[in-house]
Amino acid sequence: MTQEYFHKVIERVLEILGEDCKRNPDCYRKSGEEFEPLVVQAVKRAIYDEEVAVRVDYIPGGHRFPDIVLVDENGAKFGIEVKSSTGRGRSWKINGNSVMGTTKVSGLIENVIVFGKLHGENSEFRAKNYEQSISSVGVTHSPRFLIDMELPEGESFFDKSGITYAQLDSSDNPIKRITDYFLSIGQKAWWLAESTPATIRMFSDLSRYEQDHLMGYAFVHFPEIFSDSSSKFYRYMSWLVSEKGVVDAALRDRFTAGGRINLILGTKEYHGIPHIFGNMSRYKGHILMELKNADLDKLSEDWGIEASANYRDRILQLKDIICNNISDNNLVEIDKFELVEDILNIE
Repeated sequence: MTQEYFHKVIERVLEILGEDCKRNPDCYRKSGEEFEPLVVQAVKRAIYDEEVAVRVDYIPGGHRFPDIVLVDENGAKFGIEVKSSTGRGRSWKINGNSVMGTTKVSGLIENVIVFGKLHGENSEFRAKNYEQSISSVGVTHSPRFLIDMELPEGESFFDKSGITYAQLDSSDNPIKRITDYFLSIGQKAWWLAESTPATIRMFSDLSRYEQDHLMGYAFVHFPEIFSDSSSKFYRYMSWLVSEKGVVDAALRDRFTAGGRINLILGTKEYHGIPHIFGNMSRYKGHILMELKNADLDKLSEDWGIEASANYRDRILQLKDIICNNISDNNLVEIDKFELVEDILNIE
């Protein structure tokens, strides 16, 4: 089997899964190992439809990488790794497989990841070359690749590092090769806890866009930053370190430095309000962008209430949550609901 025929098989697999979830929606509501047999069935049918002479090697619950191996009559092997999620967000990111690869099938001509976002009849499916879907390296219980099915061509970890997947595959110490790469670009490799990125970066060293995006994320996901609590930045600081590998000694000042300000919003002028509202206005574009594209499950978790599926309703939810965190002592003779509405431009 050539790679061209393998790609045709994968294309047909996605078509079959898309058709089958409409006919049998209840089979497409649970992720994990229950999704694998559905992909195996789709692969077998695709092989039949494309008239390809290959054998399907699949071990149910075998925890082998990749999950499915196609072997042709000459012994050539092609892999299919199956991933799935039931999350409601728009992200096509997920943890990949261990860098150490102790259960890896060797000698693959090509390996493809088939990713299903399982929501019954509304399920979605994508496929991508496994190597080209790896965005970076993170940690759960051991270093593992991070998968992004929307990663642009040329932007994979291997493209950026100059290390090939084959080199890691054959290395006696793949972890050292990865950490040496990070050190070579001035970043210190580390392995902390659940899903921690592999490097530490200073907030001030990030690009302006990255800084602004992270500020917008804070206003959306951690509205307690508007409160008087002495621990109001703890959740955001923890998230920055554990999820983004970013530390910032001046984090509090980025929100509150400068005391009180005057803020002009359209035809209105607010006098003597805390500086954090000026920053909220400054990062409004990133706030609304995050609010529009946020993973709803993650947003619900961070808010402690169910985030609405409707974008405009989420804006109203955020307004109410922020206002519930604002102390009346911080705004004298100012309607906090009206102020937040004006900043977010709610009509």
